[in-house]
Amino acid sequence: MAPQITNNVSLLENICQYSIEAMKTVRNDLLSITKDSNEIDKGLLTQLMSDDNLLCRYMKRRRGDPNESIKFIINTLEWRHNLGLDHLNEQSFPKELYESGGLFISGQDVQNNSVLHIRVSHFYKIPELIDLVKKFVVYHMYKADELGSERFPSTGGWVLVFDCSNASLAQGDPEMLSFINYSLKNYFPSGQKYIVIINLNWVLRALKTLAFTWYPAAVKNRIKFCSSKDITDYIPKSELPDYLGGPIKEYRESPKYCITLDSLRSKGQLSDPSFDKIMTILATAN
Repeated sequence: MAPQITNNVSLLENICQYSIEAMKTVRNDLLSITKDSNEIDKGLLTQLMSDDNLLCRYMKRRRGDPNESIKFIINTLEWRHNLGLDHLNEQSFPKELYESGGLFISGQDVQNNSVLHIRVSHFYKIPELIDLVKKFVVYHMYKADELGSERFPSTGGWVLVFDCSNASLAQGDPEMLSFINYSLKNYFPSGQKYIVIINLNWVLRALKTLAFTWYPAAVKNRIKFCSSKDITDYIPKSELPDYLGGPIKEYRESPKYCITLDSLRSKGQLSDPSFDKIMTILATAN
């Protein structure tokens, strides 16, 4: 009987590449430095104290150097707390953000990595929602990382897909692009494998030029460009959403008990003109 291919990583891949002593040093110093702080993500700190693979993935971002790893992790703990990620869950976001279908996690690529989809044409820069949308994006980036780590505990495994089909210059937001880039660079563990950009039109090519000034050559090589018909080089058709030619249609579902945009308007966090503009945009989203 021929051996079967499975999604499981090998035993060797599940072993952290850094020594027990190095990990112990990092953990002890993290506890010592943060013991009196209320300005950190304590939930993530607790995870790092018990999850060897997660700690190793953060250490890998600083080549395993204990001192540099400690600085990197402390910065991450503080940033996550300042952004409010330690108090967010799926219900923290308006159901309309989910139902727009502009951002969602669905399927796996050809290497079984989790896939986070972002449809650029569904993003509009509305000042009152910028901070909330940033949190929505980065929350799902971390969620994609967590899902990838379930299949690949020691390495992680997720990819980011930007679909630029029908996107206009108004939706090509340099601020959001910079935020995503900065977050990945400074606050994420190892595990983000590559980025795919679909149907980059001439209108948005200036953003590509800008973005490439931020990256070293090694990172640029992990950014892939393709058309809709060539996306199957990276993601099997069976794992694609319907607008990319696949069978997946359940990507607009919202979790139960989400807040709504109307509730934000009622609290004075969203003006009537902005609410009306968003609802008009959502009504035409497909």
